[in-house]
Amino acid sequence: MKSHDKTFIQAMQNIAKEQKVLMETSPFPQWFGPVNALVLNHALVTIVALSLGVSMVIFVLYFRFFFALAVGMAGGLGL
Repeated sequence: MKSHDKTFIQAMQNIAKEQKVLMETSPFPQWFGPVNALVLNHALVTIVALSLGVSMVIFVLYFRFFFALAVGMAGGLGL
């Protein structure tokens, strides 16, 4: 066997191990089946990422608003 064949097989084995760990550590019950557990895990991660992103956008928008307000007030006070 060539060396790149071995590395490919090792990579596939590593992916299989990671998926097994994902399924074992999944917060969802095993009766969903392996594929569904992985899909639900990915959905959970996606939802968390989206909610974090939305909260960051809101924070940035409000921060810009308050920053502009503070600069305006400072300018109004002649600072």
